[in-house]
Order: sequence, then structure tokens, then C-alpha cells
Amino acid sequence: MAPTAPRLLRAARRGQERARDVLYAHDLDRAEVVCDRPLPLQADGEDLGDVERVLLEAEREVVTLLA
Repeated sequence: MAPTAPRLLRAARRGQERARDVLYAHDLDRAEVVCDRPLPLQADGEDLGDVERVLLEAEREVVTLLA
């Protein structure tokens, strides 16, 4: 991740919305991240250890809000 930061800062300084080689997705129900080596994972301030694969899933309409 550290080598990516300077590239993203350069893109922001140039006024680019995002760097061309950075994946961007919006409104996904599921995303899987696979690394070529174990990397540290943290969620909500909790250290989850080093992982090579992470599956992120969203459950829609789980919470009902009353207005």
C-alpha cells in the first residue's frame, strides 16, 4: 500500500479524479480482494491478522429506519 500513496497524491495534485490504475467500484453487493502475499487487515479498529483473501459482502435492507 505504501508505494501506492505517492501515486495517488500526484493524481490528486494534478486534479485527476483518480489514478488510472486504481480500481474504483460503487454500490457493490460483494467484492473479493486477493493479495499475492499476506497483508495486515484491520476492521473497525480491530486487528484481524495477516490475510491473502478477503470477501466483503453487503446485506441490503437489514435495518429499517423510522423517520
